[in-house]
Amino acid sequence: MLETIGYEVVDLGRNVDCELIAAAAKEQNIKLVGLSALMTNTVPAMENIIKMIKSGKSDCKIMVAALLLQPITQST
Repeated sequence: MLETIGYEVVDLGRNVDCELIAAAAKEQNIKLVGLSALMTNTVPAMENIIKMIKSGKSDCKIMVAALLLQPITQST
């Protein structure tokens, strides 16, 4: 959807390691990372990714889509 309006999209795929997502965001100077999950057991990984990206002093924004976000929004 974003590609159709001119955004360049880098799709890292499914079940990608947290470290790889954070490294790709930094190395490619990504301005927006989109994370999506439908299972609650993936929420801790999403929290780790957010912390890794933010610890790198990146100005990258993070968009999260999931069924259960309360643990992330309360702890970050």
